[in-house]
Amino acid sequence: MAVNSVSMIEGIRNCESLQKIDMTLNFIDVEHIKDSCENMACCPDLCDLYMTGNPCDVNWKSCKDYCIAKVKTLTKYNGEDITKSERLEAIANLKEMEQELAILAKESAEKKEFERKEGKHNPDAWNAENRWADYCEM
Repeated sequence: MAVNSVSMIEGIRNCESLQKIDMTLNFIDVEHIKDSCENMACCPDLCDLYMTGNPCDVNWKSCKDYCIAKVKTLTKYNGEDITKSERLEAIANLKEMEQELAILAKESAEKKEFERKEGKHNPDAWNAENRWADYCEM
């Protein structure tokens, strides 16, 4: 699934044999990471997750820890082993991360809605529309 226009990880609940998800360079933002993690948490064998280049991973410093705390089967994140101390710290900080995420997700959704209504468009933004336009020009 790497390098697509995916904005949320879904449709994978109870995929019994799913061990790795590579979402590199997609469009998963903070307003969708909670639901994405809830979906991944239903995959009993999921151990390896790649989120490099997604807005949630780039713009929210706690994304890795949040994923580790929510998806308890993960043993690697972006190709790096998850240590016991990292997991324990992530779980200990989960409540604070959830509060921070709720605020960030609301702000992000409101900003996107405002920009959509106002017709604001950044021609240099890294988004699905611009990626598609670049592809069509090739």
